[in-house]
Amino acid sequence: MLEIWQDFAFRVDSKPLIAISATLVKDKNREPTTNDDGLLSIKWRDFVRFHPICPMTGIGCENSDKNIKLLMKDGRLSLVDMKNNYDFTEDIIHFAQVQSDILASIGACGYVFNRGSPSCGLSGAPVYDADTDAFIHHGNGLFAMVITTLNPHLPVIEYQQLQNPKQAEHFLSRVHFFNEWQLFGKAGWTIERIEQFHEENKYFFLSRAPQLNVILSRLIQNREATGTHPENVALEYITKAQKTLEILSKKGRIVQTMELIVNEFSHQMATNEKQDIVRLINDFRLGKLPRSAPLSALEKCLQQYNLTNKTVTRFVRQVPLEMELMSKV
Repeated sequence: MLEIWQDFAFRVDSKPLIAISATLVKDKNREPTTNDDGLLSIKWRDFVRFHPICPMTGIGCENSDKNIKLLMKDGRLSLVDMKNNYDFTEDIIHFAQVQSDILASIGACGYVFNRGSPSCGLSGAPVYDADTDAFIHHGNGLFAMVITTLNPHLPVIEYQQLQNPKQAEHFLSRVHFFNEWQLFGKAGWTIERIEQFHEENKYFFLSRAPQLNVILSRLIQNREATGTHPENVALEYITKAQKTLEILSKKGRIVQTMELIVNEFSHQMATNEKQDIVRLINDFRLGKLPRSAPLSALEKCLQQYNLTNKTVTRFVRQVPLEMELMSKV
């Protein structure tokens, strides 16, 4: 595993790469099919790259998910083509293992799955009794299950969730955080570099999951004390961070982080500018303005006073403001 992460660390791009179920993209242009304002809209392609994957085609099943069912027998889950009774279970598991290595090698920063799919659903995939064909419950697609098990650090979401701006913004903040981690690690990891990365994401953590600052600091200290290889510490660090970041952030935490930043840098701002930002933050708190209003004001101040503070930049640009997601949450 260590060799894989060392290898892919030199292949990452400044624009995050997101793997996506191929059923959600056009076969001809390999572009997202939707024209809405979600992750797969045309205007978003300036900020993310897509890597389509179709596991059923990949294992030689021409029907994709058509006629494919998840069957349960004696506690064992199988993926079966009901048309010819062919069991694809071992094929799909092997394909997922191979794709997991490929995702690491190309520096994938997230995965968009398709709800209800027996192969690519994170949820909503019907599971049937193998003997009676009776419906049992909704579960995970088999390919998605293997991918998420092997990649607990990888942000994942179902396309259907991306119709919710809060869900979309939260997913993309984790995608960009992961991409920052990969870019930072291109030169290799040392304990000092892990600590530097952690410090640069201080405000990001405070706005998302405040407890992470302490949890991850202790993790670094404990692993350093036991002589754990820094590359392994970095992988454990990003895995712990991403699992904790799965929970949607609350507006109150975001507001408190904005206020903390303003207080920390208020001595470098003109009085009227500070008052304007405080007003924008309060209007965001009350639901009168979207998050983009105070964030844009903070970024303008950073540029005006040449405040090249990475911790603030990481907070302000958790997701590029140009994606216009912040104008909806």
